[in-house]
Amino acid sequence: MKKIWALCAILIVGYCSLANAQSLSGGVKGGVNIANMIKTGDLDYSSDVRVGFNAGGFLDLDITGNLGIGAELNYSQKGYKQGDNLTYTNNFVDLPLMLQVALFDRVSLHLGPQFSWLINSSVKRETNDRTTITKYKGEEKSYVGGVLGIDIYIGNGFKLIGNYTQDFTERKANSDAQIPTFKNKVWQIGLGYYLF
Repeated sequence: MKKIWALCAILIVGYCSLANAQSLSGGVKGGVNIANMIKTGDLDYSSDVRVGFNAGGFLDLDITGNLGIGAELNYSQKGYKQGDNLTYTNNFVDLPLMLQVALFDRVSLHLGPQFSWLINSSVKRETNDRTTITKYKGEEKSYVGGVLGIDIYIGNGFKLIGNYTQDFTERKANSDAQIPTFKNKVWQIGLGYYLF
């Protein structure tokens, strides 16, 4: 955990140092998460997508005409569903740090590592007209993953954002909640607005 915080601090300091000499822009963003799991434990365990949301802010640093660096800080709902009666929810703070490459005039590709911190987890069960929500603690709090996506600039300060994110770090199995070892994966569709 300390190593991840130290790496983030170094990257942010370096980012801010570059920003003094380059073109910096930023704004707010939000969108829909279509989340599920990649099973690494019980391969017979089946899951369905869970729809959530993401919201946060972004910074874009233009280095050359076709190359840049991007950073975001987002609240992001992840997890999965199992049938109609179980929903597993993970609430995270995500920090993706991305290399941005302009493909066309208004289209850019971005990819890079993502550092995530778990805020909380819960399992919602619905059986026989009864709903129970159980919160879980004691799990790993920090995760490393990756992000790959595309931005389409649509004018008037707005951009469409499409991302695929995946954890490289496993979530450990929880026998009490009958949850196997897995990794989060999320498709994100959203809208960003430049404030400067």
